[in-house]
Amino acid sequence: MSVELSRVEFSTARLSPQPPQYVYWQRNDRMINYDDSRRDISIETVPGPRTQSRLIIREPQINDSGNYTCSASNTEPASIYVFVSKAIFLLLNIDGIV
Repeated sequence: MSVELSRVEFSTARLSPQPPQYVYWQRNDRMINYDDSRRDISIETVPGPRTQSRLIIREPQINDSGNYTCSASNTEPASIYVFVSKAIFLLLNIDGIV
Protein backbone atom coordinates (compact mmCIF):
# COMPACT_ATOMS: atom_id res chain seq x y z
CA MET A 1 0.00 0.00 0.00
CA SER A 2 1.31 3.47 -0.74
CA VAL A 3 -0.28 6.72 0.28
CA GLU A 4 0.67 10.36 0.31
CA LEU A 5 3.24 11.09 2.97
CA SER A 6 1.53 12.32 6.12
CA ARG A 7 1.52 9.75 8.91
CA VAL A 8 2.79 6.28 9.79
CA GLU A 9 0.90 4.41 12.48
CA PHE A 10 1.60 0.95 13.91
CA SER A 11 -0.78 -0.77 16.26
CA THR A 12 -0.31 -4.13 17.96
CA ALA A 13 -2.60 -6.08 20.28
CA ARG A 14 -2.83 -9.53 21.78
CA LEU A 15 -5.11 -11.20 24.29
CA SER A 16 -3.21 -12.38 27.38
CA PRO A 17 -4.23 -13.41 30.90
CA GLN A 18 -2.03 -10.71 32.47
CA PRO A 19 -1.26 -7.25 31.05
CA PRO A 20 2.46 -6.87 30.30
CA GLN A 21 4.60 -5.06 32.87
CA TYR A 22 6.11 -3.00 30.08
CA VAL A 23 5.81 -2.34 26.35
CA TYR A 24 8.49 -0.58 24.38
CA TRP A 25 9.27 0.26 20.75
CA GLN A 26 12.60 0.21 18.95
CA ARG A 27 13.82 1.45 15.57
CA ASN A 28 16.88 -0.33 14.21
CA ASP A 29 17.51 -1.86 17.67
CA ARG A 30 17.50 1.55 19.43
CA MET A 31 14.75 2.27 21.94
CA ILE A 32 12.29 5.02 21.03
CA ASN A 33 12.01 7.16 24.15
CA TYR A 34 8.61 8.17 25.45
CA ASP A 35 9.97 11.66 26.01
CA ASP A 36 11.58 11.90 22.57
CA SER A 37 12.47 15.45 21.60
CA ARG A 38 10.60 15.00 18.32
CA ARG A 39 7.06 16.13 18.92
CA ASP A 40 5.85 14.24 15.86
CA ILE A 41 6.45 10.81 17.45
CA SER A 42 4.10 9.45 20.09
CA ILE A 43 3.50 6.12 21.80
CA GLU A 44 0.13 5.21 23.26
CA THR A 45 -0.34 2.04 25.33
CA VAL A 46 -3.71 0.94 26.72
CA PRO A 47 -3.29 -1.92 29.24
CA GLY A 48 -5.91 -4.58 29.86
CA PRO A 49 -6.80 -8.16 28.91
CA ARG A 50 -6.11 -7.11 25.31
CA THR A 51 -3.30 -4.59 25.75
CA GLN A 52 -2.81 -2.33 22.75
CA SER A 53 0.24 -0.24 21.93
CA ARG A 54 0.45 2.28 19.11
CA LEU A 55 3.47 4.10 17.69
CA ILE A 56 2.55 7.16 15.64
CA ILE A 57 4.96 9.12 13.45
CA ARG A 58 3.43 12.29 12.04
CA GLU A 59 5.06 13.80 8.96
CA PRO A 60 7.53 10.90 8.52
CA GLN A 61 10.89 11.72 6.99
CA ILE A 62 13.23 9.58 4.89
CA ASN A 63 15.43 8.97 7.96
CA ASP A 64 12.41 7.40 9.71
CA SER A 65 12.84 4.36 7.44
CA GLY A 66 13.95 1.25 9.26
CA ASN A 67 13.02 -1.84 11.20
CA TYR A 68 10.48 -1.14 13.97
CA THR A 69 9.97 -3.62 16.80
CA CYS A 70 7.35 -3.72 19.54
CA SER A 71 8.32 -5.72 22.64
CA ALA A 72 6.35 -6.57 25.75
CA SER A 73 7.32 -8.37 28.94
CA ASN A 74 5.05 -11.37 28.32
CA THR A 75 5.30 -12.02 24.55
CA GLU A 76 7.76 -12.43 21.73
CA PRO A 77 8.64 -9.19 19.91
CA ALA A 78 7.11 -8.38 16.53
CA SER A 79 8.83 -6.34 13.83
CA ILE A 80 7.98 -4.47 10.67
CA TYR A 81 10.21 -2.76 8.11
CA VAL A 82 9.06 0.67 6.95
CA PHE A 83 10.49 2.46 3.92
CA VAL A 84 9.78 6.19 3.69
CA SER A 85 10.51 7.81 0.36
CA LYS A 86 10.15 11.38 -0.80
CA ALA A 87 6.44 11.16 -1.57
CA ILE A 88 5.13 7.80 -0.32
CA PHE A 89 5.54 5.32 2.47
CA LEU A 90 5.03 1.58 2.60
CA LEU A 91 3.29 0.17 5.65
CA LEU A 92 3.09 -3.56 6.28
CA ASN A 93 0.75 -4.91 8.92
CA ILE A 94 2.02 -6.97 11.86
CA ASP A 95 -0.12 -8.99 14.24
CA GLY A 96 0.28 -10.97 17.41
CA ILE A 97 2.15 -8.84 19.91
CA VAL A 98 1.20 -7.49 23.30
